Amino acid sequence: MYAELAELLDCKTVAWVKGVSPADVVTRWGGNPAAFSPMTFGEMIDSWWNIYEEEDAFVAVAAVGGWTLVVDSRWIGVDEKIVERLSVGTRVVSHSLLEVKGLHEWRWAEDGHLRIGFYAQEGFMADDLHVDPQEFPELVAPMARIDAEFPDWFEIDEGPVFALTESLTGITLTPRMLTELAFQGYYLSDPTT
Repeated sequence: MYAELAELLDCKTVAWVKGVSPADVVTRWGGNPAAFSPMTFGEMIDSWWNIYEEEDAFVAVAAVGGWTLVVDSRWIGVDEKIVERLSVGTRVVSHSLLEVKGLHEWRWAEDGHLRIGFYAQEGFMADDLHVDPQEFPELVAPMARIDAEFPDWFEIDEGPVFALTESLTGITLTPRMLTELAFQGYYLSDPTT
């Protein structure tokens, strides 16, 4: 399952925002929810290919339980400023996978502050310091599972990135769920400002 998810989400960023509606997430990002159009995951991918060489980002949102799932085409969801802004009053867990270059990122932020991140060149860091994930109790629970399934789990690109995200969201994303969700998508010219 994780390998298929990693393939579907390669070159994309996924962010989970707790307790904030898709429209409110779009507004926090500086977009206009009324401009977003309904689409499937497949239609979203087709839209991305239309702007592949451009600077615009394509962002899509969908409600999943009490969370909003955001998928974007330009690594926006792991930009620290955006993650912190989205997390004001809530929790955000996000990751990006770029298999061709082995660049994988993961973030966990709460109430406007980045708690811990995994950086492709640095590993796990908090407040610009290298950290052991064991220092974060919320991450310890899935460790035995991650260690058993993925002995070299610091290579987070497939299973571990999804297992860590599951541990903080309580949601198990599956390929089927991803392809069946009702997304709303639109282009954002510069959501990092």
